[in-house]
Amino acid sequence: MLELKRRIGFGAAKRPERFVVLQAEALSLALESIVVAPLDQALDVYRAFPAAIPISANEAGTASDQIVLLTQLGTLAASSFQVGPVGRLLPATLVEVDRMLKMVLGLR
Repeated sequence: MLELKRRIGFGAAKRPERFVVLQAEALSLALESIVVAPLDQALDVYRAFPAAIPISANEAGTASDQIVLLTQLGTLAASSFQVGPVGRLLPATLVEVDRMLKMVLGLR
């Protein structure tokens, strides 16, 4: 989980924007861009949205629970992010993210 240096306008205003990294670490070291999916505050609007995976506040490194939006994945320059991770997904959450990412990308 990484945090942007400057906001790009996703999520609630005046809150740091955080993203889940969706690519292998080896690629992150070799490329200038990173494949990511944004986090947003866990709101009721996402309850019926199947590709919104709940992330605990502890995992996200935030004060409140978050949602990772896998249908909003994209690439951002590695230099756009603060240095170092700000959160870490639990193994069970990683399994759910992997499962849903395969569905979103049609890899099943």
